[in-house]
Formats: sequence, C-alpha cells, structure tokens
Amino acid sequence: MTDITTIEDCLELVAGLKLGPKIQIVSSDITIMHSIARQVFKGTALTDRQYDLMKTKLLAYKDQFVNLDFDFEFAISQLRQPLREIDRSKYIRTLKEDEEKPLKNIDTNPQWFKVRFPFKKSLIMSINEISCIAGYFHQKGSHEHFFELNDKNIYTVIDKFLEKGFEIEENLLSRYNKIVEAISQKYNCIPHFDGNNLENCSASVETSLLKEIKDISKKNFVKVADRHIRHGYNIKCPHPNNLIEKIAYRKQPLYHNDPRKTDLNFVLNALYDLDRFPLLVLIEETSALEQLYKLNNYFRDLIPKEKQSVLFRLEGTNDFNEYVKDRELNNWVDESTKIVYINTKSFPKVLLKNNWKPISLFSFTSSFSREIAAYVNFYIDLQIVHENEISPFRRYSKIYG
Repeated sequence: MTDITTIEDCLELVAGLKLGPKIQIVSSDITIMHSIARQVFKGTALTDRQYDLMKTKLLAYKDQFVNLDFDFEFAISQLRQPLREIDRSKYIRTLKEDEEKPLKNIDTNPQWFKVRFPFKKSLIMSINEISCIAGYFHQKGSHEHFFELNDKNIYTVIDKFLEKGFEIEENLLSRYNKIVEAISQKYNCIPHFDGNNLENCSASVETSLLKEIKDISKKNFVKVADRHIRHGYNIKCPHPNNLIEKIAYRKQPLYHNDPRKTDLNFVLNALYDLDRFPLLVLIEETSALEQLYKLNNYFRDLIPKEKQSVLFRLEGTNDFNEYVKDRELNNWVDESTKIVYINTKSFPKVLLKNNWKPISLFSFTSSFSREIAAYVNFYIDLQIVHENEISPFRRYSKIYG
C-alpha cells in the first residue's frame, strides 16, 4: 500500500511521481499541481502560499483519496519539511557600499539604486518594459534589479512602480517628485508655441519662421505645428482629424504613407496646403516616367514649370527624356526653384554648389543612396515616403535617420 502521510505525498501521487493508484484531476489544475509536485519531489519545501493553494486544490479530489482508504484529512495537514520562508519585501532604494559588489565589473564609477521584489509575473513584465534603458544590470535568478542613479532612470523606474505597493526610499521619492514637477512646468522655460505666440524662443527662430508662414498665430496653428521640428520648439498638438494634421503633428521627420490607405493626390495636396517647398522628389529609374508624370501632372497648374527641374536623364532615347524636354522641366536650379526631381541612385553634386535647400522630401521608396540619405537628414525635417512597407534599413539605421 502506498504511504500517503503528508501533503507532499498527495501531490506526488497526483503527478505520478509516487507509485500508486492514479488520481484524476481536471486539466486546468495539471500545470500548477504538477509543477509544485516536481518541486517538492526534488526536495524544495513549500511556501506558505503554495501550501494554502495546494490544500484548496486537493480538497476537490478528497473523495478519490478517501475511496482509496487514504487518511486525506490527516495527510493534507502534515508537512514533510517546514514551510520555506519567502522574503516578499518590495522596495526601491539606493545601494549601500557593501551592496555594490555585483556591479564592480560593470562600472566602478556611477552610483546605483536597486529595485527588489519577489517573483510575480506582472512585476517581471513591468521590469522588462524598462530594461532597455541605459545603466541597467540584473543577475539571472536574482530578485534584485540595479539601475544607474540619474534623473532619467529615477523617473522611469519610480513612475513604473509608484502605484504597485513598493517601499520607496525617501530621498529617491523626493527626487522623483522634483523631476515630475519640473516636467509639469517645462513650458515655463523651454521654447514652445502656446497656441498664440512663440515663447522662450530666440528672435532668430521667430524671424526664420515668419519667412515661411507669414503669420504666427492661432489661425495658423497647423502650419506652426508643422515647423516645430525644423525650428526647434515644442508644441502641444491635439489628436489629428485629417491627413494634413497627421503630417503636421508628426513627432519625427519621417512620415510613412501607405498608398493602400491614402491616395497619392491627398498627400500631394497636404504638401501644397502646408506650403512645403522647396521640395525634393526622388524618382526610381524602373518607374521614372510613371512617377514623374504623377507628380508633375498634379503640380502642373499649381507650380510654374520654370520652377520645377529634373536633374537626371535615362540612358539612350526614351519616353522619360522626351517628357522632360516636352514639359520644359530641364531648368537650372536656383533659390526660386520649388521642386527638384532626382534619381534615387545618385546624388547630383550641383545641389551642393548652389543655394537651393529643400525643406521637404517626397519619395515612392525608402531605399535610396547613402549620399542622398545624408543630405536629406541634414536639411529636411519632413520626409514623406509613399510605399506599402517601409524599408527596415530606413526605419532602424542611424545613417538613414
């Protein structure tokens, strides 16, 4: 007869780790009960919470144990070994001198603070969400997570765990509160547009902006928002209601437009309404005539032909070269030029030798030469790419912005 005298014996019988009759359990209990059974089978004691949970789970199968003549009530009240004590403390505090040893091989210079908590899936997920920040260290299997002591990390970490029952060292909490206060009052000191006027901006910023949009006021809010990256000021933008606002309220230079969702003419109309000129257009050789025709045909009645210029030709006699000639797009580029069309594969050096400087880019592809990418990233604060899927090289490469 199998000897069942402790709760560990019951669990091992359920999991098939002890020879004896089979106990049938529901599928939803298999994973947790088998996992804890393997733990005790290897000699690891139960914690108080595991003990309470397993007693509750096993009660559902009491009749099976009783029918097999096991003293169930006695067994589940007995332990093979004393309960294992768990340190369930959760805290965030700076390190003491003798606690820095795990970090000595990482960096001996910065100060550190640590986040400590027992295993809990939701807290593990929270720490994973911020583990990519600079100055993070964790030894596998440890309950302690170390962060370099600086304002950015203090704000990121405490903001993540503030409402999750952690004991937070007073000086860290005080520093965090000061950071939060500074962030809430940032518009008292940083350059920004308050909806009516530029605040904390140099005179040169206002002068440059006035050359582009003529009127800095609430009625011109969308255009002022559109230029915030270019001129280096902040602005609180509402939720965009249309394509023009989506482009104007962008948070980075690159704006990806999926042609399956938004027609080309709507994009070109947004460029025109935002007065996004001078405009650099990238043309692919394999679709040169089609792409040039689409752009030139849209802007034909809006931008005079003498203010548009195509700076490349295809080899031999072809329809593309004839189109450029017939539409009189072979113009010299100067400060009055509104649109310049170039090949995606080569950068025309003439653009480095004159005063024409684009503020916007339109391209049917995110794949173009490194030289063009460097030029675009230096001068242009609005880069519209009109293709189904943007190139991963364009999205993630430092060279490509």
